[in-house]
Amino acid sequence: MANRSGTRLRSTRPNSALIFLAVVVVGLTILAQSGAGQSSLSRLGVVSPSQRYTELAFVGAQHLPTRLPRAPTRLRLAFTITNREGRAKRYGWTIFERMGATETHQLMTGETSLGESRQAYLDPAVTFHCTSDQANVDVRLSSGEVIDFIVQCSGPLSNPEILETVVHALAAAWLPPAAESQRWLQRALRSLLAGWRTSTGLRR
Repeated sequence: MANRSGTRLRSTRPNSALIFLAVVVVGLTILAQSGAGQSSLSRLGVVSPSQRYTELAFVGAQHLPTRLPRAPTRLRLAFTITNREGRAKRYGWTIFERMGATETHQLMTGETSLGESRQAYLDPAVTFHCTSDQANVDVRLSSGEVIDFIVQCSGPLSNPEILETVVHALAAAWLPPAAESQRWLQRALRSLLAGWRTSTGLRR
């Protein structure tokens, strides 16, 4: 279109194709926010599947032992493996105890097979050596995941410390993680141990 002077003027009418494209993009964005939408878009190849991964975690991690005697000590070490890989998978697992840069003990090894979205609960009885001032305990999977914790190694534990270590191990082994019953039991045990230390005059 031209004006009276002959200069061509650019049309400001909205482009219908651009409007349609914008509506499609907004619609896909909204659809992708829901789980069902993500699954549908993934099957259509519009979006990629969710990230695949494996979860490895201690059960009752906040109550893992922090101090052990310099002597063989047998405790249960509970942990879970959860398969989020999108397919069935076999996992090999190994527990190591490392003292310093050179001394390493392989405490236990095993394997388990899991279907997609399935979880394995493992609580092997492990003998810790604690021959140095400090030990690092690792749980390693054949797929590469690692979790660990550190314990201080010292002389014989006092009676309250022995009881506390045993009780924490039992609570982690008997009750599922994050269960209300486990939290209640832990609070009750802390109160019991605090009262016992006060009444007997025992300290850490």
